[in-house]
Amino acid sequence: MGVDVERIRPRPSAARIAHSRFAAAEQAALAARGPRARQAAFHRCWAAKEAYAKGIGRGLAAPFGEFSVASALRSAGGVGPVEAGWSVSVETRDGRHLGVALEDRGG
Repeated sequence: MGVDVERIRPRPSAARIAHSRFAAAEQAALAARGPRARQAAFHRCWAAKEAYAKGIGRGLAAPFGEFSVASALRSAGGVGPVEAGWSVSVETRDGRHLGVALEDRGG
């Protein structure tokens, strides 16, 4: 399991980070939103990606552009698969996104 919490706040480097660290599907999901919604979606995406990266034991050293959490961004419930055997969930509360990545242990 991996967990990350991101506070929603202005982040001038968000576009640069998204371009260099987000998968193409995630970049497209952000580009489809207006500026205010894009800011929240950026933090939501980052919380999901970092939770997964922690779950697989790689943290910030994970190849962030090589996996996508876009399905969780598109989901009304904020839940979606990442890679085979893993899913991620993002909940928003009190100006923060909580990302949780769980490995399917088959049981």
